[in-house]
Amino acid sequence: MNTKYLLTAAVLATSLLSGCTVQNKVLVANRFMGENKTSKFLLLDTGQVNQATKRKLYNVMVRLCDLDAQGAESNCKDTAVLENVIPGSVY
Repeated sequence: MNTKYLLTAAVLATSLLSGCTVQNKVLVANRFMGENKTSKFLLLDTGQVNQATKRKLYNVMVRLCDLDAQGAESNCKDTAVLENVIPGSVY
């Protein structure tokens, strides 16, 4: 991943987590990979809190999907990248 992509993800995640209500899933990035694939970078709320910092913990996930001719996603596969992290620590 390039630096611009990571910086954009960090800014978006920080703005979502600093004072705004965060939903269970936060889409941080969505990219097209060729003509028939997409990739998404997601933060998933674990419902747990880091006792030392009192901040919510998240799982980081990558979702790869196929695209059909109409742009509908199918055959999505999720891959867990990190578990129980504070979002700012993954950038």
